[in-house]
Formats: sequence, structure tokens, C-alpha cells
Amino acid sequence: MLLSNPRVGIRALISSALLCTLAVILTLCTSVPLQAQNTASGTISGQVTDASGAAVPGASIQLYDHDTKSVRTITSNDSGRYDIFNLNPGLYDLTVSKAGFSESKLVNQHVEVGLVLTLNVPLQVGAASAVVEVSASAGAELQTSNATVGSTITGVQMENLPNVGRDANALFLLQPGVGPTGSVAGTVADQNGFQLDGGNN
Repeated sequence: MLLSNPRVGIRALISSALLCTLAVILTLCTSVPLQAQNTASGTISGQVTDASGAAVPGASIQLYDHDTKSVRTITSNDSGRYDIFNLNPGLYDLTVSKAGFSESKLVNQHVEVGLVLTLNVPLQVGAASAVVEVSASAGAELQTSNATVGSTITGVQMENLPNVGRDANALFLLQPGVGPTGSVAGTVADQNGFQLDGGNN
């Protein structure tokens, strides 16, 4: 098709190209960046406080991994809080220290896939040479960071639990609060998700 006025056609083409470019730029500028979440790992978070319950900023926090024998060191923020992300499931020791306080050590803390382990650490005034050691509690921990309902099934449990057809997907029915239709705590079944080996399934 021939245009009667080539200048009008070129102007229209340039205008549409500029509008498309502007739309792409606006989309990129207004997009909210999403943080990547590693569903094959766990997290430890908490707050460091003194005997009166006041926040202790700048406390040194060392996390010892029993499996790899490695140590990660971070510092509590201005409100005494700390977060340690991307932890492989396993046992950890958490040591918290600050000048003027006794060192606190929480041993044998178990990190599970996809869960946040909350470890609030109260420091006692005293010499740095004094160590307050706390072992992991045997009871289940109350999750206050999110409303997730779930638990981790080990390989030994997968082999020994009753499972018709040996289908790993059927194991979610054995979790607390899960109904026979797959609903969790009364929600609609298609609003729930579950993970296998740390990935959505």
C-alpha cells in the first residue's frame, strides 16, 4: 500500500516506536524487585537483649555448622535483631558475645528446610570469660515469623511410613492439620502447596 504523504507515515512509525520504548521503560522502572528465595534451606533469626529486655546492638553472632565445620559471623543491628539466611538443614551452635556481657552459647539447634528458627538470646552482665550454654529444647517451637503449617519428613520416615503406591506426594496427608482432600487447617485444597526435596511440587 502506498502512502499519499510519506512524512506522515514516518512520523507515525517514529511515534509508535517511542511509545513502545516509553512503555517498556515505565514497566521496568515501576517493577518491584523480588528477592530470590531458596526453598532448599532454612533461616535462623532472633533478637539479642540484655537482662532488662533492652536491645543489644552490635553483638557478635557466630554460627557453627556441625556438618561442614564452618563458622559464619554477623552483627546484630540497631534494634538487636539478626537474620542468617540460606542455611543447609542440620545442627548448628550459635554463640553471641559483646563487651561487658557474658558469652551466650545455644548448642545443637536444628534447622529444617523452608522454616525460620527463632533464637532470641538474652545476655547477662558479666565477664567475657563466663559462658552461658543452652541446649536445644525437646519441645516443638512456636513459629511467630509466618503462618506456615508443615513439617519435614526424613528419608527414613519416607521409607517406613505407610504409603499406597509408594507415591511421595501422598505423604502430605500425614502432616498435622491436613484433611483427606488436601485442605490444610480448613482452607481450600488449591490454596496450598507442598515441596519435595526443597522444590515446589
